[in-house]
Amino acid sequence: MNSLKDTLHASPQNHMLGLRQEMGFPHTAPQQPAVGWTHGGPVNAQRVHDLAQLAGMTSCDLIYGAWDTDAQAAPDEYVLVLRKGSTVALIRHCAFYAADATAPVVIIAPSRNTHYALNGDLRLECRTGMPGADLAQGQSRALARINQEALARESGNVVGYSLLWCSGDTLSQADATDTAVRFD
Repeated sequence: MNSLKDTLHASPQNHMLGLRQEMGFPHTAPQQPAVGWTHGGPVNAQRVHDLAQLAGMTSCDLIYGAWDTDAQAAPDEYVLVLRKGSTVALIRHCAFYAADATAPVVIIAPSRNTHYALNGDLRLECRTGMPGADLAQGQSRALARINQEALARESGNVVGYSLLWCSGDTLSQADATDTAVRFD
């Protein structure tokens, strides 16, 4: 991966870590976090399977950034993976919203008229409706903050970070689960 000095945009990993920071997740994760951030290739049937396995194995809801290549400035799509008992719900085409310059960034799912925010226990909490009246301005503000945070990060891999470019890259067969996937 190129250093940030050689590119006009942050790496996908730094983009997702910037998102994590702007959502209000602490720099050092709790011992057993309930939410994980990851990125990889475009969403397809195999990727859905891999995301379901990763959510089951880690016992985490996931926020996934789908890139065609790591040379892109931003992902083509964001996906929210929510654990629900023995199933996993995938919510595609999510976006982000920031009410102001310092408010935590929240995930919005316009197709469901819901948004998700980190609560005091660092778990995603579903809330009905959109978080504000001017979605376009809030989305623009959120993306600017995410990008600014991502560009400020150093290059390099973070221990424990999950990358799903190809099926099986991060998931061993011994860790496979029979998690059912529900598309929302």
